Amino acid sequence: MMWSRVAAGATLGLTLCIALISAVMRLWPAPWPSLLVPAVAFFFPLWVAIMIICARVQRTLPVWGVLLVFNAVIFLALWSTRHALV
Repeated sequence: MMWSRVAAGATLGLTLCIALISAVMRLWPAPWPSLLVPAVAFFFPLWVAIMIICARVQRTLPVWGVLLVFNAVIFLALWSTRHALV
């Protein structure tokens, strides 16, 4: 059963990390090319941290549910800032 939690962290954690870093890059006042190297450097440790947290949770279903909700919220926020900033 631990593999299902790690799979949740690997798949949904990947999209969550991409969305979180994209949101930070979108909302940061500096131009995005200056943030590219720090974003790439911060991506892997953040992804590994999410996978570790998912592996430490006792039950599988809450991991998938929480990651799905977080992904939906962050992608909705990205979508809304895209249409608000244009």
